[in-house]
Amino acid sequence: MKFSSSIVSTAVLLGAGCSIHAFTTPASSIAPRGPSHATSFSPPSAVFSTTEDKTSSTTLPPDFQAARDQSVAALQSSLPSPSPSLEGPLVHFMDEYFAALSVAAASGATNPDGSPITARQAAKEMSATLQFGMKYGLGPAKFTFASASHKALRGNPDGADERYSDESFLAMLGPHDQTDFYAAGCNFFRPAMDLRRSLVLGQDHMAEALEQIRNGENVVFLANHQSEADPQ
Repeated sequence: MKFSSSIVSTAVLLGAGCSIHAFTTPASSIAPRGPSHATSFSPPSAVFSTTEDKTSSTTLPPDFQAARDQSVAALQSSLPSPSPSLEGPLVHFMDEYFAALSVAAASGATNPDGSPITARQAAKEMSATLQFGMKYGLGPAKFTFASASHKALRGNPDGADERYSDESFLAMLGPHDQTDFYAAGCNFFRPAMDLRRSLVLGQDHMAEALEQIRNGENVVFLANHQSEADPQ
């Protein structure tokens, strides 16, 4: 991150943090560090391993195991050529995702509408995510960020996003020109998060910062980027 101004009169480092609880396996549990940490819900039965063919059996329930294997097969068939360096990490991610959702389902967690978390749901979300990744991350329609500042692509429901008036942009999105990618990401990760036990800490510091901004002071927020839903 770069500051456009050469002078920052007042810099305030806020001690706000969050405690995000995730449905994870013991292999993915990492000890808390600092004010932002994650605590895992990890029954010992949710342990799995992956062998060289990427389709080994695990202790997942049969329905989640079948959904996981189907998704791995779909991934392997979608890769343009054998790519162990790409396939390996993706299969590991898929293993963790299906394990997390199976633990969530076993714990009685539900979706926002009250419906149960299922293996079919896990497979559907993984399929959509893989499709987006292959098309807009690796394919000829690869999405290019215009700048370091990015506004989520949400389908332009109110007609206010000027990017959707660009014909080449719409051609790049193709059949997903009205897809809300932000919502898709939330739908993908939400069932893996134990929201009932998750907290947002340091809200008093946020109130203090907003008051300082109203008083004309400068407030600098320092944040650590996390590429996963479960901050480690």
